[in-house]
Amino acid sequence: MPIRPTRPATALKKPVSKRIVGATAGIAVVAIALVGVLFYGTGGLPTSLGAGSSSSDSNGMANATTSGTTSSSTASMSGAAIQTGTVSGVEDVYVSVVETTPQTSDDVNTGMTQAAVNDLISKMDAYWSAQSNGEVTIELAGFETRSLGESTCDPNAALSSEESSAFGGMFANDAWKGTHKHLLVLSAESCNADSFATVGGVGGEIFSGNGIDASEGYEYLLHEFGHNLGFEHADASICTNTGSYDGTSADFGFTSTVCPTREYDDYFDIMGYTVKNATPNLSSPQRIMAGWLSNYDTLTNSKASYSETVSALGSSGGTQALKIVDPTSGDIYYVEYRTATGYDATSAEFNYGQQCDAAVDGYTTCELGSSTSTGDVRILRVLPFASSNANGTTVMADSLTAGSTDATKRKTHLDAGNSFTSVDGGFSLKVLATSPSDGASIQVTFPSAAAAQQTTPTPAPTSSAPTSSAPTTSAPTNTAPTVTRTASTISERVSRTTVRQGSRVSVRVTVHLAGTTRPTGTVAVSVDGAPARGYALRAIRRGVLTVVTGRLAGVGSHTISVTYSGPGNALATASASITTR
Repeated sequence: MPIRPTRPATALKKPVSKRIVGATAGIAVVAIALVGVLFYGTGGLPTSLGAGSSSSDSNGMANATTSGTTSSSTASMSGAAIQTGTVSGVEDVYVSVVETTPQTSDDVNTGMTQAAVNDLISKMDAYWSAQSNGEVTIELAGFETRSLGESTCDPNAALSSEESSAFGGMFANDAWKGTHKHLLVLSAESCNADSFATVGGVGGEIFSGNGIDASEGYEYLLHEFGHNLGFEHADASICTNTGSYDGTSADFGFTSTVCPTREYDDYFDIMGYTVKNATPNLSSPQRIMAGWLSNYDTLTNSKASYSETVSALGSSGGTQALKIVDPTSGDIYYVEYRTATGYDATSAEFNYGQQCDAAVDGYTTCELGSSTSTGDVRILRVLPFASSNANGTTVMADSLTAGSTDATKRKTHLDAGNSFTSVDGGFSLKVLATSPSDGASIQVTFPSAAAAQQTTPTPAPTSSAPTSSAPTTSAPTNTAPTVTRTASTISERVSRTTVRQGSRVSVRVTVHLAGTTRPTGTVAVSVDGAPARGYALRAIRRGVLTVVTGRLAGVGSHTISVTYSGPGNALATASASITTR
């Protein structure tokens, strides 16, 4: 794996190609070009997996790596997930379109006009705003064209030149750190089809020789911007434990022979391989750790058993992930449900036939070929990279392929009827049913909690002597009729409290209704006293509803009011203020 010591200041990423092989035996058909990314400079291949946990840090985001001396053979991950906190803000992108060499005959990337770039940024904003539940906004802050006069198209030299000189030198010496400013260098030349980016740091730099439309140009840039936001790669692992299909934290890694991990091999994640026309969702662990996904359930052994319904990731409501804490090891497992809807409808998983690749010592991981009629339940763990101070993820090959009894050949999702037990037996789960419209029904059990309940003695019943009292009477009174209301509360959280005029704001509404965890009814949303728009709250949403306002006009203060009305005359209101600038 190449190490580029010429770029020691930041952790950079470089693309690598892969093929999807056609189903016809003996014929290698290049269906589409797949692009992942490798570390520049800092190495960054993990050798062990840590438990997934997160809490806020001082800057709210993983810092960009500042050392480039670690080789890929020795880089290791920390023992626990990197602390990130909420990733949020207006990300200003400064785009420099460059002619790297004086020759124009090698200019394969065309059409990168300011209007086309503006459209590109709008598409990137729509994607990352959806992934972040409105926490991230991407805006075009500057555009320029430059000629670098290099003798050859060397991507490192090109980015170094631009970092020093673009936009009056405002990105020189990593001045972007902590500013939410991003330098995007688009090369007219292919430059070996390189694309790479810095990781984290509340800002960043991206270089791309893949254009913005042709081939996978747009898809590349979504992936690379994910690195700027602090996300590492999405990988896949298969454990050689044929009993539980799981391993300890220390067993996972790219060089491991116990739970070997294949980098970029999660096709259901934008941070995995880049595939033309595929823009799948960011996985639930990353969204939870970034503070973007709050409608998930944390399961511990405080109860012996849980019956959960998990909605499709990226849907409008319901529980969209499970965070399971193993009571024995303390390790964290994430469970999510992916269906061929929304952004995930574009995933290669739903658009290509199954492909199986050798992992290690005769073990085979099978991916792609997912069913659009049932969707996939997936179990993931967090891969913390100490070298880049950022978290990656790995999806586990945790069930046998259809009709097979070969435990050495497994797929990276669970179907209805499939079960999983953690390596130490701390918990087990079973997928009872899957339905893109109704969600995935999952049973999770903790044997230690069940055993504790069975050994807890039941207290003996107590009795007391009956009491009596003289009857009392009172004179009748005339009162106005009262309306009995079922107790309910409503709260709202806006994606940002200060936005630019003309922006839309995401509003997350949470309803609690006495006697049920699945309230129904109507949520009405009004901006500045305008006629309210009603939204149906269905039981599957478990009281959580996210809506997006219209564009907020003018500079000043705006009030967003929400009202819930439900069964039993339930009524609750809340409001929040937004400032436009």
